[in-house]
Amino acid sequence: MSASAAALGSAVATDMLGIAAKKSAAARHDADRWKAIVEAE
Repeated sequence: MSASAAALGSAVATDMLGIAAKKSAAARHDADRWKAIVEAE
C-alpha cells in the first residue's frame, strides 16, 4: 500500500468516526428531548 493510499484510508476512517460520534450525540439529544416531553405530560 502506498503512503498516499494509507493516508487516504486513515482520513476516511477518521471521517467515519466523526460521523458516528455526531450521530450518537444527536441520538442522545433526541432521547433526552423525548424524555422531557414524556415527563412534562
